[in-house]
Amino acid sequence: MQAYIDTDQRLHWLCQIIAKANRTYVPPVADDSHTNLYFDSLGQRISGRWIDNGRQRIMLTYNLANSRLEWVNSALQPLMNFTTTGRPATDIEKEIAENLPSLNLNPAGFIEPLHFEITPYPFAGEPFKELPEEGLQVWTTYRQLANEVAAAVLGHMQVAGEVRIWPHHFDTGIYFEIPDKPGIGFGLAMADSLLAVPYFYLAGYAETAPDYNTVPALGSGEWLVQDNWQGAVLPLDRLSHLSTTAQRQQVANYALQALNWYLA
Repeated sequence: MQAYIDTDQRLHWLCQIIAKANRTYVPPVADDSHTNLYFDSLGQRISGRWIDNGRQRIMLTYNLANSRLEWVNSALQPLMNFTTTGRPATDIEKEIAENLPSLNLNPAGFIEPLHFEITPYPFAGEPFKELPEEGLQVWTTYRQLANEVAAAVLGHMQVAGEVRIWPHHFDTGIYFEIPDKPGIGFGLAMADSLLAVPYFYLAGYAETAPDYNTVPALGSGEWLVQDNWQGAVLPLDRLSHLSTTAQRQQVANYALQALNWYLA
């Protein structure tokens, strides 16, 4: 699990550069979703959002296969790439900014700090290290699992929504609302102040909190009721011994059981 956590943290740090591109060039949205990302399991990349530069649609992505940040066109063909290994973030950002005019983008504001702060990782000022294969493999496996179950939850509820990675906390997540019921958030979170290991979460958000004294026991996972957060969690380390099929089934069962309680 430590290989996943280390990879998670380093990608969180690096992908703030993509969030800066989104922040600067994507029309803003009130909920800040214009800044978020997506793990593309088919292309093995972390993608930002489409940007209209007046000539074509382009997007800043991180290619997990070659460790490069890439500007791609609407056919996902690379237009420009930037090495990341062995370079601090400030150096990478500077090179990207210098090349923005050639993409018909104004560099003003791109390097400016984001409007939120992330965890001050001890490696943040150091050159970016190449990610080990073990870490990448487990990270892509679990993030793809999060994508699949999140999409299944949206399909189950027949609601529109996007499966996205939020750059602030770097969770893969969805959120949706249905009439007269709590808003539902589901996703895969980093290890944080709630749990020391990454975990799936499902929570309901309403003006009046539900009575958590009535929650059912979960077949997998558990209820976590604290002052600052209440919901159902499934720690990732409880899945590591299972096959891919069994992992998906267990996460789906956990999500459905918790969801049904909120909707009852």
